[in-house]
Amino acid sequence: MNSLNKNQLLSHKLKIYEAYTLTRFLNKMFEDQVGAFAKSIDLTIPQAHLMTMIYFHEGLLVSEIARIGAWHISTVMSILSRLAKKGLIKYEPVEKGKGSYVFLTNTGKRIIEDRWDIERKFMNILPPQKLVNNLKQIYAVLERYYDRSLMDQIKEHIFCANRFIKY
Repeated sequence: MNSLNKNQLLSHKLKIYEAYTLTRFLNKMFEDQVGAFAKSIDLTIPQAHLMTMIYFHEGLLVSEIARIGAWHISTVMSILSRLAKKGLIKYEPVEKGKGSYVFLTNTGKRIIEDRWDIERKFMNILPPQKLVNNLKQIYAVLERYYDRSLMDQIKEHIFCANRFIKY
């Protein structure tokens, strides 16, 4: 960075700001879609997000959900409690030790499989292979910033679709 002149440094700062702004708008676009999905099934955005995460990662521990979702564990417990009351998730205790694994009930699975259609809205904008390549680039940037063990969990979460879909 020291070898950059003043104009190059300013240009670099502008590109960083541009990336920040674009990611905020991209996040807003997804949040709007997830919000519409959540509203259509009488859930909140965090509840819909959690159900989707559990759908792709059945059997996560509550602590893993909190870490991958970047939530405090008490927030996750509160959301899971509401989903359990609606009959959308169930818990299975860990055999040895503390904690519970979280699974969707059949009703929860059907909701995700029948109603989650967000991908269709984005298919023409960002085809699957292009999306995967972009996610890999984003991951590479984040990997330079965050702890390796956290990034391994995030990478597993981000690329979980590769277990179901071959490009």
